[in-house]
Amino acid sequence: MGEGRIKELMRYFHLSENEFADALEAELRSPDFKPTGLYTRTIDAICGIFKVSSEWLKYGTGTMFLSEEGA
Repeated sequence: MGEGRIKELMRYFHLSENEFADALEAELRSPDFKPTGLYTRTIDAICGIFKVSSEWLKYGTGTMFLSEEGA
């Protein structure tokens, strides 16, 4: 997962590092959130909160956001 894509996402949503971390922390602490592995949990949390494509987040391919059709 590229640090540059995380920073791009933060700029898009006008979030500081602390605000971004707070959003992730709240999602990762949710009792309904149960994927295994920290990396998978982090990817899933970012994609779920911000409706971001996991392919874009992990590999930089495709579009940043999920389409309405796929949501």
